[in-house]
Amino acid sequence: MNLSFPEPQPDELLDGWLGRCSVMHSCTSIANLIAGLRMVTGLPVPATVLDVIAASLGLTPQEVLFRHTTLPAQRAFSARAVGIEKQSTEKLSSSGVTRRSDVEALACPHCAQEDAARGGLSYWRRMHHLPGVDWCPVHQEALVRFTPTAFEKRPSDVLAQTAGERCAVPAAIDGSSALGRYAELMVRWLQRSSVYSCTALNRVVYEGCRAMGLRCSQVGKRLLVSDLVKQRLPTEWLALYWPDVLSKAPAAYLPRLDGPSRDKHVGYPGATCALVLAALFESVDDIQRQLEVADAQVRADHARHTDTALFAARQDFVRGSSLAAACNAHGVAVEQLERWLRDAAKLWTSTTDPLPKAMATQPGASLQAA
Repeated sequence: MNLSFPEPQPDELLDGWLGRCSVMHSCTSIANLIAGLRMVTGLPVPATVLDVIAASLGLTPQEVLFRHTTLPAQRAFSARAVGIEKQSTEKLSSSGVTRRSDVEALACPHCAQEDAARGGLSYWRRMHHLPGVDWCPVHQEALVRFTPTAFEKRPSDVLAQTAGERCAVPAAIDGSSALGRYAELMVRWLQRSSVYSCTALNRVVYEGCRAMGLRCSQVGKRLLVSDLVKQRLPTEWLALYWPDVLSKAPAAYLPRLDGPSRDKHVGYPGATCALVLAALFESVDDIQRQLEVADAQVRADHARHTDTALFAARQDFVRGSSLAAACNAHGVAVEQLERWLRDAAKLWTSTTDPLPKAMATQPGASLQAA
């Protein structure tokens, strides 16, 4: 069985690519398409849907996630100091990770017209499926929504054949408004290939709250970030996406929105983080700069802590502890210590060099030198 796969477009939503493939090969459903892709790629049943799609595209699973889903914006912050949670790549369904694209396909008429004018392929863009962003970030035009079956066609064709439903867009969506900053942050995070640390987010949000005299604790009389959001975001937009902000009493703590100002190790959704930051600060560039500085500091602190823990575990191992016991005592993964010892050993020898005399004659000396 031979299948040809269309080249994905820049910023193309995975749902759109799957829809194009499904129609091209007359598949009855996306599940039917995935079964065919699995046969062609030769991957066994235990391989995930993401693995099958990645093999079909000639990409790694991580590349698929960061190029063709909204994951970078949806999960812009990680509870880990470095890297993204493993389970984020394991729970991907055939329709991506947006969860929004499960129920609607969204397109910008202006983008579709420009694609057609250039003689290019009209396609479904990731930036049109960001949570809470019901307008095209490029043209500031309301998006038109369709059912997910629209992914089987080009946006230009769907717009020409079906009226769809135009999204309701607040007046204040320009870059100078809090809502405009929210959208710009989501778009910028969509282009990132790495995540920020939640600790870095907490530091930036905490300083922003302190500068504005807002409360970060659960109990108190001063106002909170959620109160600021209520003041600065359009009521009609909050009614759609954050109704609990409108219904809450002044100074009442709202955990899922006020949490980032006090929680250092909780992975809040990207939309929540963007909303908090957009309400606290006046400039997206300033927000990005502060996040970069804070994240670099968190990573440096993490590296220093890890080096200290690895050195202590190595000392215990040299003194006679088992590798597992030494790692458990200092909170280090066995694989991490093994990799650290291996990298250290490479500084003095290669696999083909003879051992130095001291290490060849003194039992345990090679480990102590590593």
